Amino acid sequence: MKKGMEVSRKSAWTGGGLWVRARCMLRRTSYRVRLASAFALLGLIAPLGLGALVGDRVSRDLREHAGGDIATMARQLAHNLDYELAHLDARTQILAESLHLHDAFDPATIRRALSKFQRLTSEIVWVGYAQPDGTVVAATDGLLEGRSIRERPVFQEARRSAYLGGLHPAKLLERHLGDPGRQEPLRLIDVGVPVRDPKTGHLHGVIAVHISWEWAREVRQRLLSTTEASSKVAFTILSQEGEVLLSPAPPPVLGETGPRIGNVVREVAAAPGEQPWHLVDSNAREDIVASLQTSQAGLGWHVLAWQPADHAFARARQAWRTALAFASGAAVLSGLLGWYLGYRMGAPVLKLASAARGIRAGRQTRLPSIQGPRELASLSGALNDLLASLRRESSLQVRNATLQRERSAAERASRAKSTFLANMNHELRTPLNAVMGFAQMMRHDPKTPLPDVHAERVEQIELAGQHLLMVISDVLATAQAEAGELKVASEELDLAKVLCDSLALVGPVAQEAGVTLPDALPETPMPVIADPLRTRQILVNLLSNAVKYNDRAGSVGVQIQRDGDLLQLSIIDDGPGVDPKRVDALFEPFNRGDARTAGKEGIGLGLPLSRMLAERMAGRLELENGPQGGAIARLSLPAADS
Repeated sequence: MKKGMEVSRKSAWTGGGLWVRARCMLRRTSYRVRLASAFALLGLIAPLGLGALVGDRVSRDLREHAGGDIATMARQLAHNLDYELAHLDARTQILAESLHLHDAFDPATIRRALSKFQRLTSEIVWVGYAQPDGTVVAATDGLLEGRSIRERPVFQEARRSAYLGGLHPAKLLERHLGDPGRQEPLRLIDVGVPVRDPKTGHLHGVIAVHISWEWAREVRQRLLSTTEASSKVAFTILSQEGEVLLSPAPPPVLGETGPRIGNVVREVAAAPGEQPWHLVDSNAREDIVASLQTSQAGLGWHVLAWQPADHAFARARQAWRTALAFASGAAVLSGLLGWYLGYRMGAPVLKLASAARGIRAGRQTRLPSIQGPRELASLSGALNDLLASLRRESSLQVRNATLQRERSAAERASRAKSTFLANMNHELRTPLNAVMGFAQMMRHDPKTPLPDVHAERVEQIELAGQHLLMVISDVLATAQAEAGELKVASEELDLAKVLCDSLALVGPVAQEAGVTLPDALPETPMPVIADPLRTRQILVNLLSNAVKYNDRAGSVGVQIQRDGDLLQLSIIDDGPGVDPKRVDALFEPFNRGDARTAGKEGIGLGLPLSRMLAERMAGRLELENGPQGGAIARLSLPAADS
């Protein structure tokens, strides 16, 4: 058992224990060191990652550019070879046409024309004119005159049409044109053009042209002289059958032993994809970048352009090294900057900590103000505010106790008000109902009818009692609504029917005031969710206001429309409207400050009570001026079908 515990402690020390110790050491290090280390690490990783990414992208782009340059040079050489041969063939045909045009078929005239033609192009080593039987009757420098070239392909093919022959060693001209210092045998390219009568098509003869293979070297050299870094690119020209026709000797850059051309051609031809260049194993000392292009005209030669990979991708490697060097430098600078920022950001925190210890020891009363980064300045200000708030804690406790006492007093006053209103409601309604009852009995008693004067006065008593009863009801309902004790029902009712009932109640008042109420109401039911009694109370208040504040001989309009999930009832009058600045004040209890209320009865509870009732029923009440004058009161209640 003891041995197992020792093994467990040993594993904890060597495994998880090291992690625990590392965390403890990290907690003991200063904020400045941790922040500086984090900045340094971030500054090391980010530039290195970015440098590697940029370096890789730039390196790939430069590799593509280098390979594309080699492919372009191969393509350009193939095009130049095609162009030169096509140009020479066209000039030979022009020569044939000029001979027939001038009927210049005597040997001396033909010889002069052939010599002049040869001087136009230095690569032409021999031009001859053979009769239809193959006998050369005229040639440059008189070479092969009287000899037959009947068996030569240039003559046999040119009798039928213009002929462009492949590369072949010189046989008849080798001993006449041979150069003792030549490193390799003379090789020629043949161009043959028939000379015919344009009218009859009769063959007069054949013009045969021999072009030295040195012409291809000059075409290649002209291309290299116009290309940047051309000395590092080698060209090999191959026939359609794959025979090497022209190769660099000695191979540039590679030394004496170049790549095995056959292997390179096979690898490039078999490489997948449409990339114009490929990196191939040349079986030499290093890989090469090669591009194989085929001439589209002429003899269909293949041009292989190649360059050692080290030279082709030198700029790519240099770009990669530069990017890594830049990233390393940026990482070092970021580390130094992180250390400096860590020091600058950690110093104010240490300063605050020192000041806090001084406050605890009683040596100072407030923290220093940090003039630096906004976060540290905010921290310093917040800590000073905290100290000030702690000093005010005792006074705040006194204030809280005072507020608690005042709140208790206010709650007691509220309960007393509610009790008073309830008692007043009972105490006022009982005698008031008695007064109104006796007034009605006196006015309607058939046995002892009152004189007209007394009947009119009793009617005034009854009206005043009704008005006072409405005021008492409004005051009590307002108090209950403010205290949250007013109860409302929630049931489905027809808003149009409640409106008809309310219009009937307000009808006598409107008739007395000379105001016309609407007589055409919607017949379609308008179901809403509300309290029937409170809804009628709101509508009676709004219709009474529309009549009370209307012009003499004015009218009251009613509109009902859908507003989302609510049904909106608008009551419109023809009065002077309301002051827009006083709209909110009109919904305050007992506020009748509007000038248009002068001389009008009421205590200012109708609108506030109506809004409170509407809000208790999940609706709303709004007041505004109409576009043509007058006021518009809009009551919105939840629709039953929403």
